[in-house]
Amino acid sequence: MKRIVFIVSLLVLVNPLFALPGDVVYTEGESYIRDSSGDEWEADIGDTVDTGDTVTTGYDGFVELDRSGITLKISPDTVFTLMEKEENRKKTDVFSVALGSIKFKYDRITGREPRIQMVSCVAGVRGTELTVFSGVDGSSLIVVDKGLVTVESAGRVVVLRPEEGVEVKP
Repeated sequence: MKRIVFIVSLLVLVNPLFALPGDVVYTEGESYIRDSSGDEWEADIGDTVDTGDTVTTGYDGFVELDRSGITLKISPDTVFTLMEKEENRKKTDVFSVALGSIKFKYDRITGREPRIQMVSCVAGVRGTELTVFSGVDGSSLIVVDKGLVTVESAGRVVVLRPEEGVEVKP
């Protein structure tokens, strides 16, 4: 398997607003949900993750979310927030990965897939499977399994194909 890595050193900021909910379909180990008011509880199957909610997994934690045909597998030691941003008077869903890694799998591509935000870049999904890693230092790594993913950081864009990846340094 051939892996290609591009390096881009840039920063993008995104403002959170509102997004559609996701349902917890599997959980193990230490995993918590914190809502926008600051209340926190242990994640459990059947819980709903709403706009502004953050999922945090511990060293042994794992959470799987289903959100309208998108499966998110949130790995141990990860901080993930479900958000939405407004751009040109249109609301766009945003999956924010502040730290850790998440595997995304899309059942179908509609053209309105949520953007994936890390500290150092934003990824637009045009593919069906990818993994995102967000480091403590603000760096990001996006690896595509299937489909296409567009990664943007401060006006620079890289299109990734299957078995390609990009590292974005802070």
